[in-house]
Amino acid sequence: MTSLPPNAAQGRIASLDGLRAIAIALVLISHGSYSLPSFMQNIFLENGGLGVRIFFVLSGFLIYTLSSREIAKHGDFNVRNFYIRRVIRIFPAFYTYLALVAALSTIGYLSVTWQSLLCAGTFTMNLESLFVQWLGMGTLGIWVVVHYWTLAVEEQFYASWPLVIWLRARDLLWPVLWAVMLAGPISRVLTYALLPTLRPSIGFLLSYDAIAGGVLLGLCHERWPRFRTLFANHSHQWRRHSAVIASFSFILIASPLLNSQFGGLYRLPFGLSLEIAAITLLITLLTQPQHTWYFTFLNHPAITSIGVLSYSLYLYNMLFLDESRGDWITQSPQNFGVLFAAAIISYHLIEKPFFKLRRFARNKSIPETETETMSTSTEATK
Repeated sequence: MTSLPPNAAQGRIASLDGLRAIAIALVLISHGSYSLPSFMQNIFLENGGLGVRIFFVLSGFLIYTLSSREIAKHGDFNVRNFYIRRVIRIFPAFYTYLALVAALSTIGYLSVTWQSLLCAGTFTMNLESLFVQWLGMGTLGIWVVVHYWTLAVEEQFYASWPLVIWLRARDLLWPVLWAVMLAGPISRVLTYALLPTLRPSIGFLLSYDAIAGGVLLGLCHERWPRFRTLFANHSHQWRRHSAVIASFSFILIASPLLNSQFGGLYRLPFGLSLEIAAITLLITLLTQPQHTWYFTFLNHPAITSIGVLSYSLYLYNMLFLDESRGDWITQSPQNFGVLFAAAIISYHLIEKPFFKLRRFARNKSIPETETETMSTSTEATK
């Protein structure tokens, strides 16, 4: 039987919204760096890919943890309710943004192909490079919708969830997850070596090991409860502090430096996997209530509110953080101001009203506020 990390009494797992805030901040800085002061234009802050991996790992971890809790309480997993909750959470804002982009394209403000809109709307944007190269379809990389590749990966992950539950019931999930984790770097290296035309799209096509890492973390917490509390003992606080500082230092400083120095030689076979491992360790460390400055920061209302808005910020960021257009609304600081305004409007006028429909798929064993905060973001594509 699994349990959520402590401090979930109010319906949220501690620090997760704070980690989402860090992830979306990395994405926004990366995409909007052209309009920011020069001191913010560096390899440490322009790391949107790290933000994506944080979101993917969080998604795998949270979905597995909540599903496992449902099974422990009720003895089975309700697939129908799972998909209803996902549709209610994702689809309204998702398709509202696409409708807006299509309307702006119709009046000539944006230039978007119907093929890209089709890929975005059918959760296949991560496969667009294959469609373009092998089927001769459309134009690759339309800025205002290319970030939908991450939601495509998420939805493909959700589509596989009944299989994950089936593997869990037969005690086969553990080896399968490790196989996916191992296949990630191997497939990236092989794609780079054997399919050079797909090199720019490796991140889009081969990112499933990040989500698998989150699921694996949830499985570890379920199988070995002491794993989650490894650093929770008061006498081990120095170990926890050291591990948190080391993990953040690696993903925010060391890994970007190694990537800038060695490029794909580091990133493809080692770097991405090491970052995923560091993120899983951070989730384990930071979801334990503690009296530390970093725990207080991640759970501060100002920070968690950004985390709650992360899905809306993700959806609209490409519309306002677009260097190629050069109009007033894409320049700083108004681009960030308008982006946050759009995210707030989307959250309160589109997303929250649909939350009421969750009564059709309510699971009393899962706090509703947890299931409504799933979000993802996009990798830097510049």
